[in-house]
Amino acid sequence: MIHGTVNGFSPARFRYGLWEMSPFEQLELTPESALKFDIYYHFDFPATFGNAILDLRLISFDETDTTWLSDYFLADVVGEIYVPQLRVDALDRWVHVHVPLAGLPEERKVDRISVYFNKPSVVSPGEYRIFIDNILIKI
Repeated sequence: MIHGTVNGFSPARFRYGLWEMSPFEQLELTPESALKFDIYYHFDFPATFGNAILDLRLISFDETDTTWLSDYFLADVVGEIYVPQLRVDALDRWVHVHVPLAGLPEERKVDRISVYFNKPSVVSPGEYRIFIDNILIKI
């Protein structure tokens, strides 16, 4: 579980690192790659109304370019755009997310897994709680 408090008058965006892989653990992506996970998200309305996703840091094979999965605006299998501020996942219940990774540039590998939370504006202090389970990265 990831939880915390945000305060007012500023956007709340963060990536909470879950796992950083050594060079021997990094996952090389293929056109058949996909990310699947379950997420449960709760917030104190309206203070922390935003959204969260599991994000993957992607590096090129030659390690000269680093991006995040959420930079590519891919759609998941039900058509939701895979960027926190554009998602409309139901809150206070588990949601299964499945994102095909075929739309990514070639020759990428995953070296970090993080939770990315985005709340465009915070009008008053509030708490959020994010649970993630059943993470699967198909390579």
